[in-house]
Amino acid sequence: MVEKRWAILVCLVALAACANVNARFDTGERALSTGAWQQCIDEFERFKDDADCASDPRCKQTRIDVAECRLRNGEPTKAFFELEDARPGAPSGSPLLARIERLQKEAQDGLAARMTKAAGEGTLTVSFTSRVHDRMRFHHARFFLDLHPIPTDNQPYVGGMTVLPVPPTSVGAGTHELEVTTVFAGHGSGVYSYLAGYKFTARSSQKVVVAAGKPLDVDVRVDDGDDLSVPMNDSLRMNLVVRAPDAPPR
Repeated sequence: MVEKRWAILVCLVALAACANVNARFDTGERALSTGAWQQCIDEFERFKDDADCASDPRCKQTRIDVAECRLRNGEPTKAFFELEDARPGAPSGSPLLARIERLQKEAQDGLAARMTKAAGEGTLTVSFTSRVHDRMRFHHARFFLDLHPIPTDNQPYVGGMTVLPVPPTSVGAGTHELEVTTVFAGHGSGVYSYLAGYKFTARSSQKVVVAAGKPLDVDVRVDDGDDLSVPMNDSLRMNLVVRAPDAPPR
């Protein structure tokens, strides 16, 4: 009798949890359709926390829904990169990918509308240095200017320090936003070999002012601190340092 009651209780708890997940999804959908952008973000984030995203196909949809709500809520950069993270899960030619591309274009246009333009062109040069402990190895870095990718000269990982130069890029004078996203792979052997199955991301952005006819240099530096007791996913730190002695005041 006790075992039967326990089984019934477990079933009731599971049904309640399922109902709660479905309710959050439905509430998020209503918020999206009515323009309640912050409520949409909150409900869908809670839905993803509670749902079994390994088997629930709604999780892919809600990632895009959250990004759209962030975009409508005035957060184009955050929305763009949430969409960028979702792209690998969208099949080529699918309506999902088409929606991602449309929203990313809106994010680019929305950010560009906030930038102040000036006559002429300047030059942007970015240097990237990674100094992390050997528990993580540099995987790749991507650089964007106003949410548009800029090229890099890729170089292989070398013993704990990676230097990745970005060729000088001609850009219009005025204000811009430089965005950098980096990915590191866990590295270890023996009892730490499980780290190889994990990836860690650091991302940051910085407003910059480009003067006509002037160079602008930005140093991007990533490290993971000296306290190795800090969890790896919290340890990555990125600093963007602008070096332009003769740039106009910001």
